[in-house]
Amino acid sequence: MDTAQAAPAATAAAAAMDMSAPAAAAAEAATAAVTAVPSVNPGQVRVKPEPMDTEAAHSSMAVAASAMQGPPLVVLMKQILSTGAKTWSEIWKVVSAEKVCNPALAEITITDQAISKALIVAEAVELPASSQTPAVEDRLYALGSTGNETLDSYRRVILSLFTTQQALSRRTINDAVNKTVGGSESKDITRLLKEMCMKQGTNWVIRRPVAS
Repeated sequence: MDTAQAAPAATAAAAAMDMSAPAAAAAEAATAAVTAVPSVNPGQVRVKPEPMDTEAAHSSMAVAASAMQGPPLVVLMKQILSTGAKTWSEIWKVVSAEKVCNPALAEITITDQAISKALIVAEAVELPASSQTPAVEDRLYALGSTGNETLDSYRRVILSLFTTQQALSRRTINDAVNKTVGGSESKDITRLLKEMCMKQGTNWVIRRPVAS
């Protein structure tokens, strides 16, 4: 290629490079914008889960997701409690935040009665508060059903024990489950205890939310 031919080619190449610069900048900006968008969808619950066994948490959340059906407020209750027991006050905070950004809740009037009814339909279990004379805000609720009937049969027995006692030995839990359900898998009981409870000395206690 002679000099006369090379000049136009060089000019065209330079122009192509100049044209590609804005496109590259735009693509980079778009990528940055996508990266900046929170990973939580508007309809999902913004609840920071309590630290727990990774395998147990993964299993629990997978089961809970399969049971997320029903009226929006009932589904929200299940989502809130799927990460562990929550106080009435915490439930109210999450519901209030979701009301603002979740279209499914836009037409729902949020009241104490509405939340109480949703908790009942969601099969939540009220547990004793840490105080002997708890305020309404300190009432504690746990998810009583996830859709996995085998695990839920164990879950219901364990939660029923905690409605009357705050600390239980593993033997007491095992005996109650075996007597009520008629046999159980030790690994399933362990999974549920790690999901819902924490060790306190030699006993198990319900995992309570960390005060913020």
